Amino acid sequence: VQSQSLDSAITYFNEMVDKGFVPGSNSFNNLLTFLAGSCSFNEFWVFFNENKSKVNLDVYSFGIVIKSCCEAGEIEKSFKLLVELRENGFSPNVV
Repeated sequence: VQSQSLDSAITYFNEMVDKGFVPGSNSFNNLLTFLAGSCSFNEFWVFFNENKSKVNLDVYSFGIVIKSCCEAGEIEKSFKLLVELRENGFSPNVV
């Protein structure tokens, strides 16, 4: 059942984007949080990288992804995201 929910969430997100809607950061962050707990880190990472340019990321978006990287042992990716976060004018935050 969780796999179907995951597939449905991703399908719905893609349909929104395909129809020209720009998902809000809250919607994207909720999806990121769901994905972080529902799939492998590699699937999560691919989804994030394929879709991060389609939304306006906020400090919470970065926090969710940085936390997921750390939990997966991907420390180098975490540091690169921290640099990107700062380049986008955000200060680190705790998620």
